[in-house]
Amino acid sequence: LNAVGWLWFSVPVLGSLITSTAQMFFAWRVWMLSHQVHFPLVIVLISTTQCLFGLWVGAEAHKIGVFSEVQNHSFMQTSVWLGGTALCDIIIAFCMIFYLSRARNGFRSTNVLITKIIRITVETGVICAAFAILDLSLFLGWRNNNYHL
Repeated sequence: LNAVGWLWFSVPVLGSLITSTAQMFFAWRVWMLSHQVHFPLVIVLISTTQCLFGLWVGAEAHKIGVFSEVQNHSFMQTSVWLGGTALCDIIIAFCMIFYLSRARNGFRSTNVLITKIIRITVETGVICAAFAILDLSLFLGWRNNNYHL
């Protein structure tokens, strides 16, 4: 019950790789909407950092092998991994809403469509960011338990 098994791979490694892939896609979307490189570059840097730290946590968990000791040995790495995920999701949600709001052009049908896209972005992007913040909060609030998993 205390053995790490494949959990080192399924949670930090796959989680950070999948998250980073999705965040890179949204960095591209923000770049296409804004035609500026500032926010997409920040998203890519944070996403790459959180991915690398997630891989580091996975490697540490595999090396340690005892599930109850993983958080004691990789607290800082896990904090950066989960914090980077939350920060990146917040930036993506903000950028998507901001740049989509600026895309309104006065045509009623276009504005209705953009409003629907903004609503979907709020529903999905903010929910992703909220769960990332919840994950980080559970990790930081209960250090000796694994409620965040």
